[in-house]
Amino acid sequence: MRRIQVYGEDSQQAEAGQRVALNLAGVEASQIHRGQVLVSQRSGSSSRIVEVSLTLLPDTGNLSSGYRVRFYSLTFEVMGKMYIGKKESDKARIILEKEVSIQVGDHFIIRSSNALKTLGGGRITGIIHEIKDGIRKEDREKTKTNILFYIAEYNNKNPWRWGIRFPELRSKFSEIRADLIELCIDELKSEGKIKEGEGKIYSIYDFKPALDSSRESVRERLISIMEKAAFQSPSIESLEEKFASKQERRFLYEVLEYMKDKGEIVEISNGIFFLNFLLDEAKRRLSEFYRSHGSFTPAQCRDILSSTRKYIIPLLEYLDKTGFTTRKDDARVLNYENGA
Repeated sequence: MRRIQVYGEDSQQAEAGQRVALNLAGVEASQIHRGQVLVSQRSGSSSRIVEVSLTLLPDTGNLSSGYRVRFYSLTFEVMGKMYIGKKESDKARIILEKEVSIQVGDHFIIRSSNALKTLGGGRITGIIHEIKDGIRKEDREKTKTNILFYIAEYNNKNPWRWGIRFPELRSKFSEIRADLIELCIDELKSEGKIKEGEGKIYSIYDFKPALDSSRESVRERLISIMEKAAFQSPSIESLEEKFASKQERRFLYEVLEYMKDKGEIVEISNGIFFLNFLLDEAKRRLSEFYRSHGSFTPAQCRDILSSTRKYIIPLLEYLDKTGFTTRKDDARVLNYENGA
């Protein structure tokens, strides 16, 4: 460090709370980013895995294992995944997407991944530099190799599937903690060896699913059937009746899974599927009605979409759950961000 200025004046030292300018040797301005820390000797303080004491706000609700959060401490902000203790809900481990310089005792807050909601906060109680519980670096590399091999094997055996879902992958490596598996997965992703699809589906990075001719035939028939049914989508049972052979029925479930992962269909309720473009059309019609009426009831929704209550109630519940609508008494209103 060549020079220190405090409030525009040369100084030999600086203290917390002062406005300070530093002249650093060998550092370009473009290399300086918000959240970076200047240290002399703070050995071992840089890590991406921290253990914390945690206080959640009352309206936070239950957070799933591996819940994505925005982590704020000092002046930095970084994304991470949080794992709350099963027996002690006020303790958690957070795996950050990049290393940060932090110390035990530092305060932090966490917000939702979109930064719209504050979830809670607390203090750093531990910094993990080497994975605990006997998992050394060489063991982690071995686990990564095994995970990579298993995902590649799964892609080869199931070329029509978009990848393996995390619960199935987790069960294969049940002897290893879930957060450690996720750490290995994160490293494989950052190394460009695997990719993650929506819903935590993993595949080899350059893998592209494809249907053979028999399954593609089933897919084309499914699209035709569902398009004709529009907003009265056939049930799984009625779809099975339209495919006569045992092989076609087996393919039916595989193709439905393929179409779900690809985003061609959406399962709005157990066994009720809508083509994605029809779901978009339903939202368009409801938005148009809402703009002139201010709300809509299930009966009005039924008439707008030429459907029946059997399908309208699950559809409205799906739209509530995904944040497109909000229920008020027996009616629905559109949320502001959806064009209300």
